[in-house]
Amino acid sequence: MELPEGIKAAIAELKKRHEHSVVVKFLRGSYYAYEAYSKWDPLLKKRRTYSLYLGKIELDGSLVPPRRKSAAAMHVRSVEGYVKAKDGEERKNTKAKKAEEDISILTALSTNARASYEEIGRKAGISAQSARRRIEELIYKYAITYTIDTHAALNFGFYRFMITVRFNGRKPEAEEIKRELEKEPRIQLAMSTKGEFDLLIYALFENTVKLDDWLYRLRKSETFAQFDAEWSASYFLISNGLVPLREEFFEIVKERVWHRTRETPRRKEGEIFYREYAVLKALNKNGIEKFNDIDKKYGLRKGSADYTFQELVKRRVIRRVTISMNNLPIKYLAIIWIYIQNMKEFLKSGKEYFLYTMQDKGMLTNKVIISGDIGSPYSIIGIHPIYDDGGLEKEEERIYGLLKGVKIRSTIISGIMLGSLCLNKLETKEMPIYEFLKKEHGLSEEEILQRLNRVNERPKSG
Repeated sequence: MELPEGIKAAIAELKKRHEHSVVVKFLRGSYYAYEAYSKWDPLLKKRRTYSLYLGKIELDGSLVPPRRKSAAAMHVRSVEGYVKAKDGEERKNTKAKKAEEDISILTALSTNARASYEEIGRKAGISAQSARRRIEELIYKYAITYTIDTHAALNFGFYRFMITVRFNGRKPEAEEIKRELEKEPRIQLAMSTKGEFDLLIYALFENTVKLDDWLYRLRKSETFAQFDAEWSASYFLISNGLVPLREEFFEIVKERVWHRTRETPRRKEGEIFYREYAVLKALNKNGIEKFNDIDKKYGLRKGSADYTFQELVKRRVIRRVTISMNNLPIKYLAIIWIYIQNMKEFLKSGKEYFLYTMQDKGMLTNKVIISGDIGSPYSIIGIHPIYDDGGLEKEEERIYGLLKGVKIRSTIISGIMLGSLCLNKLETKEMPIYEFLKKEHGLSEEEILQRLNRVNERPKSG
């Protein structure tokens, strides 16, 4: 088709200003100019052609520049610049999409670490093969380990306690404290802290008498006797989260294994089968250990470990096999203590706080790793992963904006002396607090989801 003179002149001018070929398309009676460029795409393994719209050419040769809508083309002047910007935009989108998929995978693993690659891939919107590869990458990246979320301690007649210590002046060296505490297998977690207290201990004891006896012996020990300190111990009711059991604790559990004799033909309350002990101990150390290997290691009949696991899950002794991420990009862990001073005001606003603790959109972990009630003084504590500078102050400000009748104090975890924390990311419906909101506050599933969004959008207040 013979082009009008004005169009020819405009094309000649465009070719001078652009490095790559300029093409003109005649569409619906008008002429449109494009710069064309192709390059090898290593992912597609073929050449990929790009074109940048230069504008509409009027019959008199004038050029009507385009109105750029694409972020990649907004400020570029050449097709190569457009390709670079577009590639950058695609990489950014790919990175964001991969981050979302990673969070979906971590959530699926946290909720059921023994799920198949097909099931995990389905939840993340990727293939089973991709899920397997990505899980291997995440295990290495975040130093993932596997364990179980278990009610075993409660089933065996143990109660949870939290012990706090505040030293007045001098205090023992961390290694000395660790050596003293690790003698007691009932201690599951000991952390050095900065702020409200200096030492926080989480323990499982059969009753308060045994707890008091141990505390008395501990305070008389050479490690602690010479230091002025304020000690406090109270029951601890976990509402969310998990403190993994130390392997040493299973030496106490082993004492509760029932052995059939003439004198003990039936199990007593608190006693367990050997196969239950074996499965709990093995999966506590490695939640994805093969059942056949557990059978062999503990001398069980073939299929016994698998059967026992299913039985323990059914009885809710094991709530789930989960993960813990031990290498996360967090600044530090902080304990936020919420002291309830006016119960009437707290009860009016408490629901909003519980909803807030379930907000974790875009985070690698749940917003609160562990939360629960302490009996004396009556308070709520939550261990929060802090990802950014100023993150703790923002959390405190937000909680003050949600709760009434409370006083808030914070403690930063400076080191874990004994045991470990479980950093994972459960699905909303799998959180114990989810059922609490339904039962105690009468919220339906739809209401909880709506309120979660509402809490997340609510402006901060001091």
